[in-house]
Amino acid sequence: MRAVRDVQIADSRAGQIRPLILVAGFVTTLIVWIPLYDPINMPKMVMLVLLSAWVLGSVLIALATIGAKGFTLGYWASIAFMAGILLAGILTDVKYTAFYGAIYRNNGAFSYFALALLSLASMIYFRLRDLQGVRIAFFAVGLLMTGYGLVQIAGQDPIHWVVTYTPVMGTLGNPDFMSALLGICAIAMMWVLAVEKNNLVRIGAAVLMLLEIYVTKKTGSFQGLLIIAIGFALVGVVKGWQWKKSAGYGAIGIAFVGSIPVLMGFANVGPLASRVYRGSLQNRFDYWHAAINMFKAHPFAGVGLDRFRDSYAQYSVQHQVVQGQMTDNAHNVFMQLLATGGLIVVVPYVFLLVVILRSAIRGILQSSGIVQLNLVGLFAIWFALLLDSFIAIDNLGVTVWFWITGGILYGVSCESLRTVSMDASETSQSHQGKGRSGKPGKIANRGRSALKSGDSNSNLLTPVISLVLVLVAFVAMVPAWNQSRDLQSFKMNSSTFDRTGYLKTLGEYGAQHSSNVHLVTMLSDLALSLGYPPLALTLSKEVLTKDPRSYSGNYISAQASEANKDLVGAIPYRVHLLTLDPWSTANMLALVKDYLAANDLVHAKEISAKITALNPSSEDAKTAAGLVHG
Repeated sequence: MRAVRDVQIADSRAGQIRPLILVAGFVTTLIVWIPLYDPINMPKMVMLVLLSAWVLGSVLIALATIGAKGFTLGYWASIAFMAGILLAGILTDVKYTAFYGAIYRNNGAFSYFALALLSLASMIYFRLRDLQGVRIAFFAVGLLMTGYGLVQIAGQDPIHWVVTYTPVMGTLGNPDFMSALLGICAIAMMWVLAVEKNNLVRIGAAVLMLLEIYVTKKTGSFQGLLIIAIGFALVGVVKGWQWKKSAGYGAIGIAFVGSIPVLMGFANVGPLASRVYRGSLQNRFDYWHAAINMFKAHPFAGVGLDRFRDSYAQYSVQHQVVQGQMTDNAHNVFMQLLATGGLIVVVPYVFLLVVILRSAIRGILQSSGIVQLNLVGLFAIWFALLLDSFIAIDNLGVTVWFWITGGILYGVSCESLRTVSMDASETSQSHQGKGRSGKPGKIANRGRSALKSGDSNSNLLTPVISLVLVLVAFVAMVPAWNQSRDLQSFKMNSSTFDRTGYLKTLGEYGAQHSSNVHLVTMLSDLALSLGYPPLALTLSKEVLTKDPRSYSGNYISAQASEANKDLVGAIPYRVHLLTLDPWSTANMLALVKDYLAANDLVHAKEISAKITALNPSSEDAKTAAGLVHG
């Protein structure tokens, strides 16, 4: 019966779905849309969801054709994660954030559901014979991103990005993400070199790989170089082992010795300490500590999907590497999901990873030759991204390949294991001489025939279902897209409006789209920065009606009240910020001033004493003491 359950889907549309999955990864990585307020992550989320919606139609038909008894462990794990992420979204207090994600991240339920769906579709539709298409996809992505990286290195980028770190950030908004992406593309080219026989192709792959390594180095990020080292070590060990066992042992030894300075670097010792143990890595310890505290307080469903920022200060430690730092992500995918989604998300997530990892390792160990090299090449990409996720953020343009390769890896590993199992069974039956060697083939053929018999109907039904799902996704995505576009228009064209007309338009637009807390928060911040505190306060109050624990909503309300000379009116917001950010002496100092304006010396002295208790030698403590005793 296993042959029936695991049989490859005989859907004639599979030849169309496989390229579409790879196109979804390609487009998600490369797309940017300058007219949007967030020109990087918003378009990536929209295209990821739309393309995944089309794939979902085929997946539903395929799963219905197989039947629940035909589900493999990987299918169940993927479905469990999708169910968990949707449940966590429903349980999150601010639904917009839960499903669309935080601004500049968009790691909400829509994105994660789409990623898991692509992984499930990859499990269903990809087999060993399809891996050349995967290598071509990585070649195309690597070629375009490397070319764009070289343009950015030369200072000729036609897009005038706001550069915070280095200008080599591709279409991903951050050099760390660019570095990670080029790292897996370089591994893919190493994979090509390991399996390809055509010398011209090998030369092209080698040249591109060297350029990818060069651009990775120019990003200034260590992540990509670490990813490359991991991937090259895995492919090199297996390739060496196939050639000679002694070469395999040698490769293992080299990999082990090479890992020592990296591991020492994480402990801030050794020659790579300055590259590995940077301030950003130290900061991550603060982020992880806060994530653990969030989970302890909300173990079942976390603090809410992608709501890390509004909860960070409340659960952070007092003595941080950078005092007063804020972050919207744990910079560790496991910690992020644990803190924001709780057990209902992280348990099926870890289960899915274990299922893929177990199948991949078994497939690699029980295969040989070109099949083994294909499996280890794919595994190297997925595993390198898995390790990177311990110190990285889920950027959609990079993580889409983690989910796609994970699904493909599971599918081809299961196929390889089935082949080995059937070969062993046939050999055993042949030796026994009982003439039953044809039975597994007959069972498998009956399974294929049953699936094919449903294809004539599914071929007509699938595009209809897919089209309906795309339309539903379109309805969900377009408003977010349009609002991001309008927000950018408000920001760029503020000087062209007359004051009265601009304020009226801004206020009316915020009221019309109050369900989008990110939009209204950005509008209130824009109004404050342009010198319109009454409007900023009106909009920030609108945010607080939807999200009382919004850090930005309370902060902007306090700032706007004070800018409007209403220091007494700022007190409730500053007091609430004491709960949301219990270590911020800057907020406490402002509260001391507000209390003094209200002639409330008792509470002013109380807050001043709190500042002194937290940080007695700080300027905030000295200033507060001078104000209450002056």
